[in-house]
Amino acid sequence: MNKENIRFWLYTLAGLLVLIGMASSVQTDFYTENVTIDNWKAIDWVNKIIHLNVSASNVTTDNSYTDNIGEKTSGAGITMTNNVTMTDNVNITGNLTYKTIYAQLSSSQDQTFANADTKQAINYTTIDESSGLDISVANITIQLGGVYDIAAQPQVSTGGGGAGTFHMWLEKHNTTDWLNVSNSNVELILANNEENVIPLIATLRLEANEKIRIMGSVSNTAITLDAQTPAGEPAIPSIICRVFRLGE
Repeated sequence: MNKENIRFWLYTLAGLLVLIGMASSVQTDFYTENVTIDNWKAIDWVNKIIHLNVSASNVTTDNSYTDNIGEKTSGAGITMTNNVTMTDNVNITGNLTYKTIYAQLSSSQDQTFANADTKQAINYTTIDESSGLDISVANITIQLGGVYDIAAQPQVSTGGGGAGTFHMWLEKHNTTDWLNVSNSNVELILANNEENVIPLIATLRLEANEKIRIMGSVSNTAITLDAQTPAGEPAIPSIICRVFRLGE
């Protein structure tokens, strides 16, 4: 070990002794309250890095202690698995990756309505893509609360059974009941033997463990959600639904 390395480690160890001393006897001119070193992780003698777990609360400093204790150098990775709150500017020079919460659902089956003017849940047969959501036949359970964007589009047909009206809206389940989501209803008026589509788009805040589902009703039970399989083309689902978490 050359003189430069010896000098580096002497300064570093001296800084550690100062920090450990402040952990047991707080100096109010530099830090206040609960500065602790949880445990030693490792000493990287080659790259001159000391890895520590350090926790602190209500810490203030006048920048008197700025030695490279526990410093992350270029190329060192940081993994954060819990919630992290940062109140100052954050500069990122490398890649930033994070988990996106989303789903695209569809149904390859026709869907009929047993009774006129009676609400009924709209079902899915296929999870085309999904991450971070719990999905059943009709219900989508939120795992991480936040603001969500929801879009759905059914293929609605009267099939020659007469004219009628189709309604579609969102319901949300808290702990006990299914409740209508305000201002989420859309209406499609169909002539006899007509087929059309109607989008439902909503943005709403959902809490963890809440469920959402899409409901429909018809004024004429001849109205169906119609799945099709055109030759040489992708299938046309009876409904496509997309869910995407926008953020907190």
